[in-house]
Amino acid sequence: MKRKISKIFIICIVFLMINVMCFNKKVYALENTYKGFGVVGQIEISKISLDLPILETVSQGSLTTSVAFLYGVGINQVGNTVIIGHNYKNGTFFSDLDKLESGDYIKITDMEDNVINYKVYQTKITTPDDASFYNRDTNGKREITLTTSTDDASGRFVVFASETTEVIDDSNDDNNQDSSSNNTENSVSTNQTDEDNVHSNNQNISSTNMNNHDNTITTKTTLPKAGRNLVLSILALITTIGIIISYYKLKKYKQV
Repeated sequence: MKRKISKIFIICIVFLMINVMCFNKKVYALENTYKGFGVVGQIEISKISLDLPILETVSQGSLTTSVAFLYGVGINQVGNTVIIGHNYKNGTFFSDLDKLESGDYIKITDMEDNVINYKVYQTKITTPDDASFYNRDTNGKREITLTTSTDDASGRFVVFASETTEVIDDSNDDNNQDSSSNNTENSVSTNQTDEDNVHSNNQNISSTNMNNHDNTITTKTTLPKAGRNLVLSILALITTIGIIISYYKLKKYKQV
């Protein structure tokens, strides 16, 4: 009897350790990566049907996977945050950025599920090596800067947007395009033109950010955080109940 109770107790302990060390790690790791790259947020622009993860590192590999955080205070932080992406003829990533104009909206979600809406107030074309707008004064507001190559790769198209409290009604956006255009998860196809390669070579990337990553594909979890926390709570509760039952059975056994 004592041996049986001990086995139950040991099983509960092992189950708890697996829950903490493996299950949690797996869920969070999957959620925070995209095709082998770390993720710091999500960007949505309904006008150009864009919905992409924001990768944490700028490199040749990451920029052929999605858009990336290039410079600044960080996603949804007070100050300016620069997000960079390629301009490809196949319509992916920031290819349609030049369709944005003052008054358009951008939605940014960070890894804590905080959603901030930004409103475009200026767009401009500048030189490929211009970084003067990186450290601009935002007057204590959250701002984002989106940047990509121009179509002819001779300059850079830049979008400035500031935090807004206005409610975004995506259903009233008459300029929405087919949502499948920018939701592709494929890397750049082998038939990209030479001009696309020029775009890639002209990205204004700091050498300190040119980190190499493998392209091991990691599938993102579809389990919402609320649901995940509920599952973890139930597992923890079951484990705790098992330990308590084992303890009292063992105590009762000793008294006998």
